[in-house]
Amino acid sequence: MKTIKKTHWLRNTLIVLIICGILGTIISLIQFFGNPEKTYAGATLLLSFNGAGDGVAPNGNEYDINEARLDEVLENALEKAELTDKYTAEQLRDNLVITGAYPEDITEQVLSFDSLLDFAADRKLTVTDYYPTEYSIVLYNTFDSTISDKNLTALVKSITEAYREYFVRKYSVKWDNEIGMAGLASLDYTQQMTVLSQNLTQASRFVSEMYTKEPAFKAGGIGFNDILARLQSLNTNEVSRLEASIVQNALTKQENRLLTQYRYQIETWGNQKEHMQAELKELETLIAGYEKGEIIYLSTSSSLNQVGGTSSTTYDTLVRRRTDIVAQINRISTNIAQVQKRIEELVGTGAVSEEAAAEVIAAAEEATAETAESGAAPEGEATETVSAETAQQETVTELSNEEKAELHAQQTAELQGKIDKLVKKQDEVIADLNTLLTAYNEEEMTEGTIRLLSVKAHRPKILSGTFVKQTIKVAGPICAVGFMVCLILLIRSRRKEEKEAAAA
Repeated sequence: MKTIKKTHWLRNTLIVLIICGILGTIISLIQFFGNPEKTYAGATLLLSFNGAGDGVAPNGNEYDINEARLDEVLENALEKAELTDKYTAEQLRDNLVITGAYPEDITEQVLSFDSLLDFAADRKLTVTDYYPTEYSIVLYNTFDSTISDKNLTALVKSITEAYREYFVRKYSVKWDNEIGMAGLASLDYTQQMTVLSQNLTQASRFVSEMYTKEPAFKAGGIGFNDILARLQSLNTNEVSRLEASIVQNALTKQENRLLTQYRYQIETWGNQKEHMQAELKELETLIAGYEKGEIIYLSTSSSLNQVGGTSSTTYDTLVRRRTDIVAQINRISTNIAQVQKRIEELVGTGAVSEEAAAEVIAAAEEATAETAESGAAPEGEATETVSAETAQQETVTELSNEEKAELHAQQTAELQGKIDKLVKKQDEVIADLNTLLTAYNEEEMTEGTIRLLSVKAHRPKILSGTFVKQTIKVAGPICAVGFMVCLILLIRSRRKEEKEAAAA
């Protein structure tokens, strides 16, 4: 009889557990279909170029992984996946999630840099100094629940590829020479020389920085130091030679505009000279009132201390300053004399009228007045420094007006040809520079340095490990409760039998 009762309780317990398991499975199915997990496709993007750990791209600028959300990138991704007509960039952006991979011990790493003297109770954790190099790019199917896993995976892969192309295009090291040379042909010759010189100088600085960063890098036997030498040679030799030719021959496209420029230069130098002369007078007054070798005596309660004064050092400083100002005044006077001579050359070539030049020459003479009184070089001495520059013009002044005009036209044509040749040489050097930079970019940003590690889709299914885990989580507690109820009933039954046996 006892064997029969044991079998009865075991059978009942199994039946209860089966019922509980079925109930838990039904609840899991209701949850699965009522609130299903989102379907998504994910990809892992790894950045391993130099500077990725500091958030700096190869061109030295900071990059932002969220630029993968831009319309330019997403539209390119749709085109790559051949889904342009079906979806929009806005739909993808609203369902795209990009997160960086941080190490598990990021908290310890950040806090380990806190100062030991910082005793603030409300210490704040920041991760702004940490830049992840591995990113997870996930695209959910909320914009289209019927999209296939193949298309969803293709979209994620296309987004990473489109972003890589965008990254390479935007953050590559390059030199744009067209910006600095824009509108060169419309400028006067002197202004063209200024633009060319500045453009060559800026390019030289850029190449110098690249050479400092990568001194051993070469492509086709050419390094950054070779490009730098060619740029500096053009600026030092070619540009300077053309500038001298323009000045000596008074070559210009618009004579009145050049005359206005000379007038502005003279006024500016005159103002500078006036301020320097005022400062020079004050310095001379201070120097005359100073006494060198001053001795100061400090009396205390027990002794008399002798302290050397600092007037000797101050006096020497004032004298050096006076010498510098006199040199600057002399230089300004020389510049004014040079411009005055150039104006006279313009008049000699018939480029401008004598009446128009007379006003500027008068301003120049007024600006050079009081030079001898201030200790600067006399006007004759300043003019002498530019006499060699105008030696060629002495012969020109002996020609007739027709001959002067013909000579001027010939010199202008020759100058324009030389400028065009110089621009062509500059373009050749810049072309070699961009070829070198292209090779550098290809080395820095290859498929290995911006790499797509894995792409996979996740769609919830009944016959999947995810659903099994969810069923166990739901049915497990129900089965445990059913088993506990069976045990309680079994214990109560055994106690009742024991009492009945004891009463008998």
